[in-house]
This record gives sequence, structure tokens and C-alpha cells, in this order.
Amino acid sequence: MIRHHLKRILRRLARDTYRVARPFARPVLFRLREYFSSGIRHEMLSEFAKLQVQHSSSSISQEMLTELVKLQEQQLELQAEQQEYKAQVMQKLQRLTHLANAQSSLLQKFLSNQLSQEKAGPQLDRIEQYALLDVNRVAISSGPEETLVKTTVGYVLCDAKDHALLANLMEAGELEPGTRKLIERLVQPGDVFVDIGANIGLHTIAAARAMSGKGRIIAFEPFEPTRKLLERNLWLNGFSDISQISHYALSDSKRVDTLHLGATSGHHSLYELDTPSFTPNSSVEISTITLDEFLADPLQIKLLKIDAEGAEIDIVKGARQTILANPQMFMIVELGLAHLKRNSIALKDWIEHFTSLDLVFSVINEQTGELEDWSIEQLANTESVNLLFHRPNELKSEDATDAA
Repeated sequence: MIRHHLKRILRRLARDTYRVARPFARPVLFRLREYFSSGIRHEMLSEFAKLQVQHSSSSISQEMLTELVKLQEQQLELQAEQQEYKAQVMQKLQRLTHLANAQSSLLQKFLSNQLSQEKAGPQLDRIEQYALLDVNRVAISSGPEETLVKTTVGYVLCDAKDHALLANLMEAGELEPGTRKLIERLVQPGDVFVDIGANIGLHTIAAARAMSGKGRIIAFEPFEPTRKLLERNLWLNGFSDISQISHYALSDSKRVDTLHLGATSGHHSLYELDTPSFTPNSSVEISTITLDEFLADPLQIKLLKIDAEGAEIDIVKGARQTILANPQMFMIVELGLAHLKRNSIALKDWIEHFTSLDLVFSVINEQTGELEDWSIEQLANTESVNLLFHRPNELKSEDATDAA
């Protein structure tokens, strides 16, 4: 009892003492706390400053490291380009050496009377042509996205990643020499050429050259990156003024559709493909239209080329009025049996879509461009070939005009 009473008195005394001393003790305690903590705070600020310096140095080092990596990558790219150009030069030297040896062998045979003049002349001319082609073949890197190539029809820009196309152009200078030669024979200054599936414009430029830049060209290319190359290639060769380039894919109706991307720029199709795309995306959304709707006003067309990777019949259905209104028109159409098989179309049914429009066909020799008569059975045994469709008597009229 006494202990409890004593505790209560001491608590009251302590409380009263605290109340009296608090106004005086608090500033003293604050100063003591500041005195004892100032050293710690100073040390912490010093360490924080050091950390900031280290972080800044680390950022600078990281930036320098990034720049060094970029420089190393650029150096590797330059080395790769040098190796590629070196390989091209060596390949050309080997070819020229081979051609020189062949020419020397022919000359020796001719001089030793083993080869008549009639046979030796054409062979020597052909060797000389091949040698000139090899000497003139040029490929120039135009940045990470494009390569400039000298082809048979002129300089063209290609997708730098489209190695299949680049290899063909470097090897042969073009893709379809026979078709190109036929186009050059058929069109004249003042004509109209419609190119469906123009790709980067090799046949488009060939037609423009045959027209001497006087006439009209309408080219369709739905894949935007390829279409931009087509536009620049026509400008590069001086034919922008006579060219109209459309973003539409031609078909049998106007709609939004899917364009499936092939392994090379010339293999894109409205129908699903078996081969993988060379681009990150396997398909893109595009707009389609019929040729009849696109050509709302009547137009006298001399030559219509269709290379649509399996969509040829859809295009013909959508161009029926244009075909009937142009009896003088020639049509170059690619026949690919793989496309027919993929789309479940029989060869005879494919041909009948053209013959029902009173058209006959000839096969275009893939090298010379000469026209050949083939049976349906012969067509069934070839993988791919370009056909020339025309009215039965139109080709004779064209030959008579050329002769005159």
C-alpha cells in the first residue's frame, strides 16, 4: 500500500518536472541530436555524391560501349560488302577467262579449217555478247534496304534482302528475256501497256523503252515496298511522266483482301502460298478492284500483261468488258501449274476462260521470245510458261504491219 502510494507521488512529480523542463530541454535535445547526426548526414551526402558521379560515369561508359558496338557492326558490314564485291569480281574474272578460252578455241578451229566461217561467226558473236554482259553487270549497295543493279533494261533498285531476285539479276541481267523481247516487238510509240503484277518494273521499263517514252503505261503493284521501288525505277529511267501506278490488286470484285507474301518479291499472291515469306510478316491487307471498274473510260490497249501468281482467272473475269472492247489487244499471261493445283483448277478449265472470249494462245519461248504452238498435253508437262493470247487473225495483222 505504501509502495503504491509512493509510485503515484513519483509519477506526478515526474510529470510536473517534464512540463516545466520541456520548453528548456527541447532546444537542447534538438541541438544535441543535430550535433551527433551532422557527421553522419555529411558522410551520407558525401557517399551519395560519389554514387552520382559513379552513375554518371557508368552512363557515359554505357554510351561509349554502345557507340563502339555500332562501329564494330558497321565495320563488319563493310567487311562483308568488301568480301561480296571481291567475290563478284573474281566470279566475273573467271567467266571472262572462260569466255576468252572458248573464243581462242573457236579461232584455232577456224584457222585450222575445222570450223566453217558460217558456224564460227554466230558462235563468236554470242561469246562476245556474253562477255559484254558480264563486264557491264553492276550491283551497288544503296543503304541497308536497297541495292542498285544494272539490268538489261536499265538500272533498277531492288530490296537488299531479296537475295533470289538479286542473284537472278546479277547472273542474267533480267528474269524473263523471251517475254521482254516479245513486249519490245509488240508495243510501239503511242501505245497503251497495262502491267498487272508489275513487281519492280523490269517489263514495265522494257515497254516504256520500246515506246520511246511516248504512250501510256498503267502498272498495278499492291505490295507497298515493291510499289515504291517500281515508282523510283520508272523515275530513275525517265518514264515517270507516261506512267500511272496503282496500289490495287486486280481481281473479280472490289473488296479488302489478304496478300500472302512469297519468298521473293515476284511471288506474292492473293491465294495462300506453300513457300515462306522473306519478310517478318506473312501477309498484308490490300484493296482489290476489277480492271473494268478501274478503266471506267474506254481505252485502246495494245498489250495487257498478267503475272498474278494464281489470280489470273479472277483478273480475266473482272476484265471481261475491257477484253471484249479491245479486239486488237494482246495478252501475256503466266501459266503456273503449281498455282492451278493449289487453287484446284484444271488446266482445260483455265484455258477455257480465255477461249470463251474468242482468244487463242501461243507459247512464248523463254529465251528468244519467238511464238510456238503447243498442245494442252505439252502445257500439262511444263512447270511454268508465259502465253500470248490474241484474236485468231490479230497476230497475222501484226506481222503484216511489222513487215510494212
